[in-house]
Amino acid sequence: MEKSEIIKNLGRKVKDRSITWNEASQEYNAITGEKTDGEIIRQRYRRLKDDYEGNNVNITQRNSNNNVDNECHFADGTITLEKSFLSNKKDLTTKDILSMYGYDINEWEILSWTFNKWGQDENLNYQFKCKLKPKKELNIEDSIEIAKDLIKKEIKPFKVEKKNTSTFKLNEDLGILCNICDLHIDRRCYESATGEEYNIEKAEEYFNKIIEGLLKWQEVERVGHLFYTIGNDFFNYDNVNGTTSKGTPLVDANYREMYRKGLELQIKALKTFKQYFNKIHCFLVAGNHDEILDYTLYLHLKQMFSEDRDYIFDEDYKKVKGFLFGDNAIFLSHGDIPVKKLTTALPDMFPRLWGDSKYRYYFHGHFHSGLEDKKTLAGLKRIQQGSIIETDLYEYNNGYINSIKEQEFYEFSKTKGEIGTRIVR
Repeated sequence: MEKSEIIKNLGRKVKDRSITWNEASQEYNAITGEKTDGEIIRQRYRRLKDDYEGNNVNITQRNSNNNVDNECHFADGTITLEKSFLSNKKDLTTKDILSMYGYDINEWEILSWTFNKWGQDENLNYQFKCKLKPKKELNIEDSIEIAKDLIKKEIKPFKVEKKNTSTFKLNEDLGILCNICDLHIDRRCYESATGEEYNIEKAEEYFNKIIEGLLKWQEVERVGHLFYTIGNDFFNYDNVNGTTSKGTPLVDANYREMYRKGLELQIKALKTFKQYFNKIHCFLVAGNHDEILDYTLYLHLKQMFSEDRDYIFDEDYKKVKGFLFGDNAIFLSHGDIPVKKLTTALPDMFPRLWGDSKYRYYFHGHFHSGLEDKKTLAGLKRIQQGSIIETDLYEYNNGYINSIKEQEFYEFSKTKGEIGTRIVR
């Protein structure tokens, strides 16, 4: 039996009052070998059962035999419940009642509560209305720790075999920055609306085109180091509801396929890089569309390549990064933090890097158009990178249609700073 059918059957049992959500999770774990709790099973059941496809609120409702079963989930995390049921227990507490529906009062704050009870002791009618919100919102730091534990437990590292593809020695004093910006896997653009098409298949095509362009340049330049960023709105949304990290609704979520495809593309690229570079330095640059998924993907890949010393995964998970390569200080962010304020703050944020460097560069994306600004701060070159993907309806309706669709690579010398640029269009 498929897992979805197991969850449906268990959900029906809960709705019939024969088991609780916590008991349902125990049955599910015994059948599948997974480790879930009642809240996860309840949410999975709701998604399977839910026929309402709104962006900001999901509603399930049942009205039969004077029984009411309404449950509303809002984009801000709050939930409203309106329930009625029969029970032969006359001393049910608020904790007991909420537990029946999979809500732990240690994890949920009750914002409002209305309760009624009537009938005979052996056949009591209960009815309640309430509004709940999570006591603790899951922040990025919590997400990282949870993802770390799960990934370390479930994913086994592997080593990539190095094939001797050339007799030419790579130059250890040279490196290339590949900072892929705003690929937005599973973004939807339609020719009927904007004149351009974009989807998961096109995202895969463009990603492969970018990697192919990088490797062709490397065959000529023969640098020793690759500086490779992961994130930068690699995915278009951040969760099963198809919203950005801040809750902006985008599309009907196909997050399983989106994440699977993104992971597949990154694994293939990272394996290929080893055949062309001596060292692959990886950096997380979290976007504003997919902040948590960027962290998850990065940790997933870090664990997979953790036993191969040719891959060096940076362990700084902040939104702004900085690293030294010889006399070069290279700073990275997605660009959703105000760039002018951030530019002036970089010397204070990275005093050692600033003091130890002769050449300083700040790279970011986010705006889907390229721009080079050499006047933002003495000694710093700010480079706003473009995106290779098509125009969506938001950009079209707001007139953001003139940008050149391209991906840039930058070559650095340890002693001479930036010495070359390559563009893929």
